[in-house]
Amino acid sequence: MLPHAAVVLALAASGPAPSVLSGHALVASGPAPRVVTGSAASSAAPRVERGPAPGAVSVPNTIVARAPHADAAPQAGALRPRLERVELVGLASSIAPAPTRKDAPSAALSDGSVCLGERRFVFEAVDAAPEGSPPAPPPRLVAREAAGKELWSIELGRAPAPDEPGAYLWAPRRPNATESAPLALQQDGDTLLACAPNGDLLRVNADGKVLAKLERVWEFERGFIGPSVWSHHLARFGVEDFDAQDRTPHADLAAHAEYARALDRARAEETAGVVGGPIVAGTHVFVAVASAKKGSWSAYLGKGRVYELDHDLRPLGVVELPRVPLGSLATADAAGVVWALPNSGLARIATTPQQELWAMGPGGWDRVPHVPWTKELRVTEREAWLATDPAWRGVLFADGFALTVPDGGFVARESEPVVRFTLVRVRLTDGAERALELRVPYEGELARPTTNFSGTGTSVRAMGPYGLGLTVLERSGSRLVAHLATTASHWTVEFELARVLGE
Repeated sequence: MLPHAAVVLALAASGPAPSVLSGHALVASGPAPRVVTGSAASSAAPRVERGPAPGAVSVPNTIVARAPHADAAPQAGALRPRLERVELVGLASSIAPAPTRKDAPSAALSDGSVCLGERRFVFEAVDAAPEGSPPAPPPRLVAREAAGKELWSIELGRAPAPDEPGAYLWAPRRPNATESAPLALQQDGDTLLACAPNGDLLRVNADGKVLAKLERVWEFERGFIGPSVWSHHLARFGVEDFDAQDRTPHADLAAHAEYARALDRARAEETAGVVGGPIVAGTHVFVAVASAKKGSWSAYLGKGRVYELDHDLRPLGVVELPRVPLGSLATADAAGVVWALPNSGLARIATTPQQELWAMGPGGWDRVPHVPWTKELRVTEREAWLATDPAWRGVLFADGFALTVPDGGFVARESEPVVRFTLVRVRLTDGAERALELRVPYEGELARPTTNFSGTGTSVRAMGPYGLGLTVLERSGSRLVAHLATTASHWTVEFELARVLGE
């Protein structure tokens, strides 16, 4: 398993609120990339509420314009956004923040369980036992009745030990590395889809019957059969072991033994695992994997691939992406899936039509799913009195669009106290993009950094988040919520999502 790859065994409907900025680095709990959805809420008269003291964690989506706590007011001269003057521009007309709601919904944390009828299903895993003590029990998929009584359980494979990194880095900037966040458990119709800690994929019904299972999906590669088939296929390491399927006395046992040895050699040289999904798109399932040669830096050298599976978890095709997908930060429809990639990247992988799956012989499907579009969003280089790196590198998927922040905030001129953030809106059907600008006037002091920066006397870029950061975009019902933070406090402003996406 790639280092730093934490297997998620419990999925949260919503995570902690974004933390404040700390120096040039964002202090946050949990993975930065995430998708948050909210339920509908009614409008109400404007109101500003007090937020938590610096460093405290609160449930998001409950406060619209968040100000410093009364007992922890910022020091005189500290930077403060002027929330009443914030605007989002780049559409036909600028959008002012929406009125504050008195009854914004709170987001309850989930324990990762899934309910089908009166039964509740959940992963149960125990941390590794201390050295010298009896081994911890293996992880399980457990079904319980409403009263809590266990009905059945399925033992799952343990996560393999990660490669030991060559060194650890503590810096305001970090190189791209594999981030693993598979979906441990989800409902798909009247069945459950599970991703075990060791990467096994299972489809289970409500009675505990395993309907389908796929082990080590990352081993499947494309192969080719010449005369007289002339067709691509998908098999472990691209080699079909026909003799392993042949149980007759004349089977070539020597060839089968060599095939088994080849599998062992390949497994000994490679570190790999599921990093995202499974994601259901219509009748098909998509799963993201990362693989690299074993070694101290394997987390930084992973190759990203997405597999397309049928309903029974049989591999249909595989496509390699420019970078390793960002965990399970993806969205799907019947036509396919859109996955987030590092560096504000996005890739759409289409569901393969049935007629292509059955095409045989010369000219048949090559086992590579169609990629209608892929992109890496960049902001044009600009002269700015102060520019910063982004404090958030996630993506918000909402109503057929993606919203992301490819760069940090910038102040164009020292004489103009406005921090500007570039938001990019991408239409998921065709990848069409539009740049928006969130303008946040501020008061108080904002000095240039004296450490961790580059540039000239006229233009300076801070390495890492600095000053005022946009720490997350999320959806709360019909609103787009932008979280802003300094080293001492954080605030939120909301916009009507329909207006942001509708032009």
